[in-house]
Amino acid sequence: MSGAFRKLFMKGTTASSDRTGHPDPQEILAVLDRVHQQVLREVPGFSDAELDQPIAPPHSVVSTRYGSMLFAGDHEMLHAGQIGFLRRLMGKAPVR
Repeated sequence: MSGAFRKLFMKGTTASSDRTGHPDPQEILAVLDRVHQQVLREVPGFSDAELDQPIAPPHSVVSTRYGSMLFAGDHEMLHAGQIGFLRRLMGKAPVR
């Protein structure tokens, strides 16, 4: 994923109803799918020593590549819960 794409959604950004300069939902899903496919290709080739390497820049929760991969699932579940909460606030039915 490009740096420009990440900057659209990174911590500190503000949501806006103005969609100018933002990708449509299908493009966002396509980017996330490409990232997922790349991870599936690369991760099986990592050695234990590579997974134990520190990440840069440092993160407040994890310190190694392996730790960051484990944290990624927890991080996504946090956001899934936030989306569910927002759906309830808008009066929408749960997805499941």
